[in-house]
Amino acid sequence: MRIFGTKPEENEAAEFENALYINLAIEEINKNNEWLKNSDKPYQAMLAHIDILVMLARRFPGNANVLIKQYKTDEWRETFNEWFTRCEKKYHLNIEKASKQTLMNSLSN
Repeated sequence: MRIFGTKPEENEAAEFENALYINLAIEEINKNNEWLKNSDKPYQAMLAHIDILVMLARRFPGNANVLIKQYKTDEWRETFNEWFTRCEKKYHLNIEKASKQTLMNSLSN
């Protein structure tokens, strides 16, 4: 086993461990995506999972590029936008559409 430095990608044993967390975020997003397709509840956890996925993708772009499929991100965006359209009037807080769009647009980058 080779160790090149102190970063995970510089340690052969830890090099691909981040893929487990990327896959976990994707799995959670997929679960939330299915729930949002028919939900009329004004709450969701999908944006938190997307935010975590984006952080991991920025830190580990090589593995993220392999694991994150564009067709799925398009589906997530569409599902979320449809849910948001159904539920935006149910929010009790003043939630800006811009914040939703900023996070959803980060999937495109």
